[in-house]
Amino acid sequence: MEDAILKIDDVAVSYGKKQVLDGFSLLMKKGDKLVVAGPNGCGKTTLLKSILGIIKPTSGGIHLAQSTRTAYCKQGFTTAATTISVYEVVGMGLYKQKGKDRTCVERAMMETGVQHLANRPFNDLSGGEKQRVSLARCLCQEANLLLLDEPSSFLDVASCKDFTSLMKSLPSHIATIVVTHDDKLIQGLGWPVVEMKAHVEAPWTE
Repeated sequence: MEDAILKIDDVAVSYGKKQVLDGFSLLMKKGDKLVVAGPNGCGKTTLLKSILGIIKPTSGGIHLAQSTRTAYCKQGFTTAATTISVYEVVGMGLYKQKGKDRTCVERAMMETGVQHLANRPFNDLSGGEKQRVSLARCLCQEANLLLLDEPSSFLDVASCKDFTSLMKSLPSHIATIVVTHDDKLIQGLGWPVVEMKAHVEAPWTE
């Protein structure tokens, strides 16, 4: 399909003898929003890392359109040893775009509502604020495919609700995959859901 930006064909991933993904397929088009849900250990993060090329599938294929630019919000937050500012964290989204006009930093901060935090040390922020800044870093990359790994893991109820509203206000052209086991986030987003099941190990036999 002409507007497909990601196609996953019957992908399997194994770590040694342990099967993590088995025959997973998916098609994402421009602007699609999707939740991949399932319990811890079912392969959700493995799926994202496979899309990013960090993990190589055991079988099957992952195809990204030439125009696809991915950005990844990993689970949790890195604790910096220095007092790196919010502006600097967002600006890290330009690391693959040397020489690019930094106005995209201000624009990404405006879109996520963190412009007033620009000079604050990132480590001093609340969980909700850090998640917004991490999303701003992704938007700064001008990606058209966002991958978010358990974005509500370190958020309280109010922060999760606030972040959910932010996710629903993302530009319509950006395709987004959120992996989570958080039912409240799933219900709040109201996006199509793909359910993943935990892999059940076969009983040991002699």
